[in-house]
Amino acid sequence: MLSRLGLTLQTGYRSLMIHKFRSFLSILGVVCGVMAVMSMISTGEGAKQEVLQKLERLGLKNIYIKQLALTSELKKQVEEKKSYGLTLYDINRLKTLSPAISQIGAMRKVLLTPVATGANIVPNSIECSDNYDELLGLQINSGRFISVRDIEERNLVCVLGSSLSSKLGKQGEVGSFIRIYDQLFRVVGVLSRNDERNGGQGKIRTENFNGTLFLPLNILKISSATFNPNTTDSPLTQVIVEVNKKDQVET
Repeated sequence: MLSRLGLTLQTGYRSLMIHKFRSFLSILGVVCGVMAVMSMISTGEGAKQEVLQKLERLGLKNIYIKQLALTSELKKQVEEKKSYGLTLYDINRLKTLSPAISQIGAMRKVLLTPVATGANIVPNSIECSDNYDELLGLQINSGRFISVRDIEERNLVCVLGSSLSSKLGKQGEVGSFIRIYDQLFRVVGVLSRNDERNGGQGKIRTENFNGTLFLPLNILKISSATFNPNTTDSPLTQVIVEVNKKDQVET
């Protein structure tokens, strides 16, 4: 048995030595084939990891409830039913809906005039709940995020995205003040930079908060002609419901 195996190996070695170029091409073909397969597997795995990272930033346990864009017909129905859309009252009702819900956050987009002194900067501005950063996985570079106390006491504070902070210069640093309408808001935090390699053009888009100004929810009791003073029923742009486990989302 061993002699037959030795003879086979000897014959194979001799054949390789006699046909060196053909043997080289055969080995090269095997190597190239393995490399091509490994490249496809690594490319697919890399794309998978990128998608999973985006999903993680969106929150695998999050359910997003967004404000509906009303058509003329829907506006008539809203007026008849006196519906206020997404409200703070809805959040209180959702909290008692299911024990699977761990926390609920909310945000509302607001329109502001240029902020800061001598700078024509109009940021993407939102009012948000104190847990908005936790729900979306936002990282703080310096300072802190909006707190419950800020919302309850209507503190004039704000948090800036990284690029907005850079544009404002000294005014964009923690502890500085920026002017919004006729009031001064103290900067209490600056977010870490959120870089998207594909610029958000993929099928899964995560919002870029680098140029965003964050304010405590319902804090804008300021001189704005478009501001609704009825804060109890002010419509929200988005409500985020987080459940205890990701397999409970569909249920």
